This record gives sequence, C-alpha cells and structure tokens, in this order.
Amino acid sequence: MIVVLDTNIWLKELALSTGTGAAFRFYMNRGSSRLAIPEVVRLEVESNLRRTIMEAMEDVSRGHRQLLSLFGSIKEIVLPTRAEVEDLVTSVFEGLGVETIEIPFSLESARSSFLKTIEKLPPCDKTQEFKDGVLWADCLNLLQQDNVLLVSQDKAFHLNREYGKGLAENLREEAAGKPFGISLVSSLADVLNQV
Repeated sequence: MIVVLDTNIWLKELALSTGTGAAFRFYMNRGSSRLAIPEVVRLEVESNLRRTIMEAMEDVSRGHRQLLSLFGSIKEIVLPTRAEVEDLVTSVFEGLGVETIEIPFSLESARSSFLKTIEKLPPCDKTQEFKDGVLWADCLNLLQQDNVLLVSQDKAFHLNREYGKGLAENLREEAAGKPFGISLVSSLADVLNQV
C-alpha cells in the first residue's frame, strides 16, 4: 500500500515527530507500505513549517524582551539561527526512516486540477484548491502501482464534506477504473486504528 499524507497532516503531527507520528512511522516500517511525498505537499509543508517556526521564535523573542523590561535582567535565550531553521525545514523529509516515493509536480496533474477548478468539482468545488486537485491527480497516478490510502483533513475530498463518508462522488468515480483502490481517512489515528 502507498500512503499519501496531505499538508494538514504533516503540520498537525509536526512532520511526524509527535507520538502519533512516531507510531505511524513504526507501522510503516512493519508493513509493506510506502509513503508517497508529492512535490506540492513537500513545498507547502516546508513553507508553512518555516513560517510557524519563525513566528514561534518571534513570539519567544518578544516575550523575552518584555520580561527583560520588567525584571531588568534575566538569562539570555538562545534561539535557532535562520540557517538552522532552514536546515531543519529542508531535512524534514529526509531521515523519516520509512520507504518513500517522491512524486514530482507534473503538467498532467496540474491540468487535471485546473479542470476541476474550472468545473467546480471536488476537491476544488468551494475555493480554488489547486494544490488539492494536483494531490488527487497524483493519487490517481499511484493507483497504477498499488492501493493508496490518502490521509487528509480537507473536507473537499470527503463525500458531502463530511468525515467518515468516504470519497466525494466524482472522486470515487474517477478512481473506479484504476487497477488498484483508494481509501480516505482524516487523521493518522484513523490509519493506526485500521492496523
């Protein structure tokens, strides 16, 4: 099986460094599953993670300055440098300890997503969720190799935008003619519950 994690899962599980993320990596190593990393997800995760770290560092720095003003002197706080942040962000997908499949951004996936955006079909039916359309097209391509498990909190993938009801109708129809099947869950905990 090939597992695809949407950006929201990577961010919620802090790049799989949480307890649930560690359990998921353990599960991936024990089975014959592989983790697919679409380039659109990688780029979005890196950008959001970088922004989250920089905002957290600014919050800590601001709080430290306020405390210093109030107390007159306190111990210095050492925060990561921008280079250290960049090193961390670029290494998130390396050293996961699981077998991965890199999926480069393709014109075919972009075209498929753009058409869904124009036609207002899930996962691009409410807003211009271009990245989600590309992710879906990448999942469809992976169905030529193996079963796929998509883990996403984006309701646009879900039937009637409700978790637990499976894929949206048009997505289910698109996947129906492929050699392998696709499943959809909304969290890593759902993946672990299936094990």
